Amino acid sequence: MTRWIGLAIGSALIVGMLSGGAAPVYAQGDQSTFEAQQAADNWLALVDQGRYDESYDQASQSFKVAVGRAEWAAKASAARAQAGKLISRRMSRATETRNPPHAPPGDYILIVYQSSFANLRSAIETVVPVRERDGKWRVSNYTIRPAGRPAPGAP
Repeated sequence: MTRWIGLAIGSALIVGMLSGGAAPVYAQGDQSTFEAQQAADNWLALVDQGRYDESYDQASQSFKVAVGRAEWAAKASAARAQAGKLISRRMSRATETRNPPHAPPGDYILIVYQSSFANLRSAIETVVPVRERDGKWRVSNYTIRPAGRPAPGAP
């Protein structure tokens, strides 16, 4: 049996901090959350297509500080090869926070997806866009793990 190794890029502390206690905020008409989700969906599409260099280029500055281009491509490629082709993905919640501890100051939205892959039927993908200085939302953190396993950095 293959041992599953999850992928966590960015600050696990951000995911751990955001995944507990904050209230879901995704509501019709919430422009920031809509824009952040759109940025996350577009970024995930690049990852789904194996376009890791492009996903790196579109990631936030803090993402790029946490991981180099070659390291990102290698880790993402290995994790996605293990998970297999995407079958389905559905956003389950979005939670926003401002200036979380252990992360650069800013506005963040934690977006959790329930996903299914060919080799990982029940997965949780967590994408954390941050609003950067130019006003655009860019992915600062990404994790993929089997459903039922705690997020990195979670208590």
